[in-house]
This record gives sequence, C-alpha cells and structure tokens, in this order.
Amino acid sequence: MIVTGSNQKRYTEDDIRDALSLAEMRSTVLFNNESQIVVPVNHPTRKHFRALGQPSKAKLKGDPHDTNHDRCIAYLENFLKNAGDSFEIVTFVPRFSAYIHKETGRPAASKGESKTYELQPVFNAIAGSDYRWFTGPSARVIYPDGSYIESDLCGRATATFYPTRLKPNIVIEVIRSHPPDFDTFERLVELSKNNTFVLFFLIPENDDNSVESQFNRAWRKHRLQLRVSFYLMDGMFYEAAVHIPDSGINRRAVYEQLVSGVLNTVRREALSPDEYKATRSSFRTITTEKASKP
Repeated sequence: MIVTGSNQKRYTEDDIRDALSLAEMRSTVLFNNESQIVVPVNHPTRKHFRALGQPSKAKLKGDPHDTNHDRCIAYLENFLKNAGDSFEIVTFVPRFSAYIHKETGRPAASKGESKTYELQPVFNAIAGSDYRWFTGPSARVIYPDGSYIESDLCGRATATFYPTRLKPNIVIEVIRSHPPDFDTFERLVELSKNNTFVLFFLIPENDDNSVESQFNRAWRKHRLQLRVSFYLMDGMFYEAAVHIPDSGINRRAVYEQLVSGVLNTVRREALSPDEYKATRSSFRTITTEKASKP
C-alpha cells in the first residue's frame, strides 16, 4: 500500500522497517488513496497500515468546473485577497415601482416609469473579520450522504468559528456557458439559509477576454466594491434587490423558473462593460449615471 503524509511524502510498508522513516511517519498524518487516515503498525513480523474510519464516498454534485471561466475566478480571487477586510457587496436597487412580469418572471417597471437603478451596500466586511478565500477542493462543502459541491470561489471570516449575519460566508458562482444544475442549485439554496451569501457572477459566453458584465463588476473605490444583480439570501432568490418568489408547484419547477428561466436568460444577455456602454442607449434598462460611471 502507498500512503501519503500531510508532509506530502509517500510511504509503503517497507518504510515501517526503517527507524528514521517510521519516526517521520509518526510526526505526520497519513492518508490512503481513499482519503482514510491510516496509522503504521510496527508488527514484529507483518508491517502494515491500519485504516481508520470509512472510505470517502464524496461525489460531486453538478458539472466539473468549466476551464473557460477560470480566469474570471482568478481575477475575483486576486481582487478579494488583496482587499483583506476592505470590501463590500452592493446591489442595484430599483427607483421604480417594481412588479414581477408574468411572462418573463423578472422585475418590470410600472407603466410610465423608466427602469433606473441606484447602488446600495448589502454587506460591509468588518475590520478584524479576517476574510480568507478558497477555490478548488478547498472550497468544497461535504454533505452527510457523501456528496459535495465545489463552488468557484468561497470566502469565510476566519475570526469567528461559524458564519453570522454580520460575518457571513460568501459563495460566488461564475456563470458563463451554463447555470448551476438542479442538485447544485438546491444545495446553494440550503446554504443561503445559514448566513451564507450566494452570488451569481455572470460573464459573456462569447468573449474570451471579459471577466465582468453589465450585471456585475469588481470595482475598486476607497474599498473594493463587488457589484451584483443576482443572488440568494435566506433561501430567497433576488434580482436587483427585488425578491422573485417561487411560483413552481415543486422544487424542480422552481428550478425551471429561476435557473432555466431567469439565470439562463440573463446569461445569454451578458455583455462586456465596453459592449454594454456602446449599446446602452438602445437598452430599456439604464443604471443611473452615478452608479454606472466607469
């Protein structure tokens, strides 16, 4: 059997026979290829490793990460890691009387009102929170049935043991070619009910250079400002500070409404900031100049 230590070294049963290697193994945590912790047994005639616990049954919920949007993840990670606790999340707030359009299922303006928005913070990192950011396997959330989700970028206030309303966990899902699948979305909804802010960051599918869109940006002012349009909070789905209520008769229908409907629609509408500025005059939705000025 080949085992790997937390010191990144590999060992076999033969290494148990060597006093120096055994001493080294005694100073590190050892894992087999099924992610079980193992201990070396220095039996007089049969050197072996004994496994503790059960083999990992973790299975990924959702699709593997699309490498096409890895650059966006790295871009956001760099911004947020450099910001430390000097960042905030802001959302677009309608200046009009919003209602949910029966055909699109999205916020619409009452007759005679233009769709203009202002920016409003919905989260400010508190100094001393010590936010840390995680990607890849470090960003996994494991569930009792052995499944897990691996979000694109996750933040946690490491100054506290658990997330709170003032120091929530932050999950960022970058959407380029497809939105989350049903199982992943359901897990994200549940996470959002436990002081976790789930943000959907949409970028253009047909633009290999853009890591932002008209729906969301990372904007450096006196502190980093992460601007978002679509997110989950307390199990509820929002577009621009307007709650889009569940209208489905079951969870699958809710997924079709919010993800296949809303998120997949806006995904196809995503433009780079420059493209959006060039065509802004032809859009019905216009952000107030103060909020959208680059």
